[in-house]
Amino acid sequence: MPPVFTSSHHTTAPSPPETTPGSRSLERRVIPGAVFAFILLCISMGVRYRMEASVNQRIMATQFSPFPLSEIPISIGPWQGVDQELDPFIARKTGSTDYIMRRYSNQQTGAVVELLMLYGPAAEMGYHKPDACYPNAGYKLVGGGDLRPVGFGTPPDQRSIGFKNLVFQRGEGGLADRQQVYYVWRYSDIYALDLGQPSKFGRLPGMFKIQVARGLAPSESADGRANQANPCEDLLARLLPVFESKVDGGSLKPVPTLITRNTANHNPR
Repeated sequence: MPPVFTSSHHTTAPSPPETTPGSRSLERRVIPGAVFAFILLCISMGVRYRMEASVNQRIMATQFSPFPLSEIPISIGPWQGVDQELDPFIARKTGSTDYIMRRYSNQQTGAVVELLMLYGPAAEMGYHKPDACYPNAGYKLVGGGDLRPVGFGTPPDQRSIGFKNLVFQRGEGGLADRQQVYYVWRYSDIYALDLGQPSKFGRLPGMFKIQVARGLAPSESADGRANQANPCEDLLARLLPVFESKVDGGSLKPVPTLITRNTANHNPR
């Protein structure tokens, strides 16, 4: 029988890399560091969630006025008001949850001033400024842009609030319709002329908007300065003490600090 030759092939497994004391120390530092970073991330996300929830809760809690705006008196000194209806489509567009629109007539001078007061979520109402709404109705801005302080009350409790003054015109010549508009926002305890960017006012609580408007006579200048007491300012000076007492007596009971911010610039028609 022929000889039988056999051969054997032995495969040797690679030896595991030698772990040095230095590499073991590095692993001990890296793993706890990653865990610590993950824990910090979770804490940060939790804090942000709680903050967002708190802001949303505050916004939801203040989406309705602390008092019915219809409680603003029809008669204020010599001013007698008549309620008017805002077009339902426009009312929805304003984002307000309550409003009054009134035409006040001064029984002594015959002056007429239209009042529009709204309350609602800042995220909805903050877009509706006169310098955006009036041009949409065919008006152009022709004057104003300054701050008009309106004082009210008696010493030692006399106070002043700044309103933005704007003058708009529609048409030309003797048939031109010129409107002077005063407006201001009020949220929390602050009166403001500008709310900033949507990313800011979208996080504000519910707020009021106070706006008055009157037609300018042809003899009045483009800045809307009346030769006598300005009818807008006269009505506001009588209205504001009533308004403040209503807010103070409402469920929110904010204490007004009467701060006016003039950082930039509704009669929705």
